[in-house]
Amino acid sequence: MNKLTPGIEPFKRTTILLLSAGAVMVPYLMLTDGFNVGGASVKAIVLLIVLGIVHTGIAYTMYFGSMDGLKVQTIAVFSYIDPVSALLFSAFLLREHLSVISIIGAVLIIGSAMISELKVGKEKC
Repeated sequence: MNKLTPGIEPFKRTTILLLSAGAVMVPYLMLTDGFNVGGASVKAIVLLIVLGIVHTGIAYTMYFGSMDGLKVQTIAVFSYIDPVSALLFSAFLLREHLSVISIIGAVLIIGSAMISELKVGKEKC
């Protein structure tokens, strides 16, 4: 959808995306688990706001802003690599244990991306 809206600047595009996601998630939370922030400390709320603004808002703005100059295939490869890089960063930087299922998932993601790109390459010839 982002490639179909080239006239909208990245900040507005990201705002629309995150507000749309919130419009879906808040009612879902209210209907399933409820929405209780009474037990949260001030520190937890501040960290949640920082997480939302910096690690989601700014990162998404940079991500969607860079899409205008890239081909769809390149964006697809980056979206495949994203969960695998998160898995590897958590293992190497945070010293989290990699489960067998996580490794299998990473191999399947990278494998499917490679197969997809090989098929696209053959169609061009």
